[in-house]
Order: sequence, then structure tokens, then C-alpha cells
Amino acid sequence: MLGMAISVAGFLLIILISYLFSKMIKKQVKSKVQKREEIIENYKQNLHNCLKDLSSKEYEEKKISLLSDISKELDRNIFFDKSEVRGIVQKLADES
Repeated sequence: MLGMAISVAGFLLIILISYLFSKMIKKQVKSKVQKREEIIENYKQNLHNCLKDLSSKEYEEKKISLLSDISKELDRNIFFDKSEVRGIVQKLADES
């Protein structure tokens, strides 16, 4: 009888801890728009960081290579369609 009471108490304790833990952890779910903006901003920062401190010839070669890679990655991304990819890559090319 005592063993059963301990088992029930242990089970209730596990349930209580699980409930409290789930309340403490709040998942921040990002909207599609937020995720898209975050992806574009990351590409902008990456492009800027990779291109700084390069000579003009190196700059152009690296920029073309990076924009090509970004275009390929965005083509495979579920958040963007082909026309959006072209617009984003063009905007990144103009800004850098």
C-alpha cells in the first residue's frame, strides 16, 4: 500500500513539474513575414561583411559570386517564390 502511494505521489510530482516547466518556457513563434525579413536582413549583413575591405576587382567578383549563391539558396526557400527572389537579389545588388 505504501509503495502505491509513493508511486502516485511520484506521478503527480512529475505531472506538476512538467506543467510548471511548460509554463516557464514560452516559445516565440515567428510569423512568415518576420521570418522572411529576418532571412533578408541576414543576407544583407553577410553580404556587407564579406565585401568590406576588398579591392574593387575582388569586390565585384565576390559580390557576383555571393549574389549567385544567395539566389540559389532563396530559390530553395519555401518563403519566397521566383519573382520575389529576383527582386530581393536585385535589391541586395543595388544596396551593396
